[in-house]
Amino acid sequence: MPPVSHIRLRLEERQAATPCRYHEPTDPVGTSRLFPLLRLTALVLIKSRTGSSGSRPENALIDTGAWITAIETDTWQAFDRAGLIEHLPFADGVAPTPALIGGHESPYQLGRLWMALIDLQPTAINWLPAVPVIAQLLLNKACRLPTPILLGLHLGVLDGRKLTREVVPMEPAAMTTDRGSQYGQQWYLESV
Repeated sequence: MPPVSHIRLRLEERQAATPCRYHEPTDPVGTSRLFPLLRLTALVLIKSRTGSSGSRPENALIDTGAWITAIETDTWQAFDRAGLIEHLPFADGVAPTPALIGGHESPYQLGRLWMALIDLQPTAINWLPAVPVIAQLLLNKACRLPTPILLGLHLGVLDGRKLTREVVPMEPAAMTTDRGSQYGQQWYLESV
């Protein structure tokens, strides 16, 4: 099946450790509103440099606040055993400050992986072609991400692509893993 020019991303609602509540001045006294914790997610398939598939699809979170993609230790080590990572040395052999994730510091290595994004539709599977992604390969197993792969802004799956948000009528969500319609929005990633 050939790749498509765009895919729909999922909008998941997660439970915040500390929910964000606020009071709207026009609301009755003693009431508060809750900000939902919404996250954009996708399925990622790691491919070999030649384009052949090398892994099963993994859940990934698109984090526009992350400067670079990060991958949990167990996940990237499985990709490495399959020969799907090109390890990249730090310039001058000097490692940067460890990453701080979930209250844990983690030293990391850098690696290049080829990632394709998958959109599972009721009647088809759509996907964007694999692109090279530079990622932090976390070394501390205690550093847990919200999903095994956190997709960041630079040198990643968003490069050369356009992320768009479409306003849609608000209606109940059909799936717990896709709350977009519930919040009146759909998100798409497309090749440019």
